[in-house]
Amino acid sequence: MRDISGSSITRRSAALATAAAVLAPVAGARGATATWDRNTETDVAGYKLSYGTQPGVHTVTIDVGNVTTHTFSPPPGFRYYVVVQAYNASGGLSDKSSEVVLDVPLPNRAPTLSQPANQTSILNAQVFLTLAGSDPDGTPVVFSATGLPPGTSINAATGMISGLALANGTYAVAVTVSDGALTASRTFTWQVIDNVSAPIVVDLRPLDTM
Repeated sequence: MRDISGSSITRRSAALATAAAVLAPVAGARGATATWDRNTETDVAGYKLSYGTQPGVHTVTIDVGNVTTHTFSPPPGFRYYVVVQAYNASGGLSDKSSEVVLDVPLPNRAPTLSQPANQTSILNAQVFLTLAGSDPDGTPVVFSATGLPPGTSINAATGMISGLALANGTYAVAVTVSDGALTASRTFTWQVIDNVSAPIVVDLRPLDTM
């Protein structure tokens, strides 16, 4: 670039490696660490890192000092275009380096699972119950269950519980939906009872002997 304040800083010496910016956890949130090559000029006083959400438009600038790595935390959910510039004590600033594209995803959100109603089934009868669970980020979920009545099982992909209720009793059932990292769980009771038939009515009217 043209010398604007006695600086010998050039674009070439402030180049940012195309693979330098990487995502890394930062203080419990999602952030990024940028690294770049140190300038060869002796009058370099520091570097400025800039980024924005549009190519060539860098609305946020951070004076990182005379270092060659910096960790920062742009708001999640956007694609950023990151550049670095060197500067000297007189305020001379190099051209911007080539842009590095940085995608910062939104934090993972836990899946949701509706509370199932308590269930009552007849012994040896077919049962069906479909759990209502999903992930707000659209991630496929997996269902699981413990404490189901003997003879019943859950489909991990669909959340349907089905089978034959083979044993009397009251069962404490726990169901869970998972996105692979976070889970949601519910509990309910499932009672299996004998099939009580309708009472047999016996006609005991006296016979007409007339």
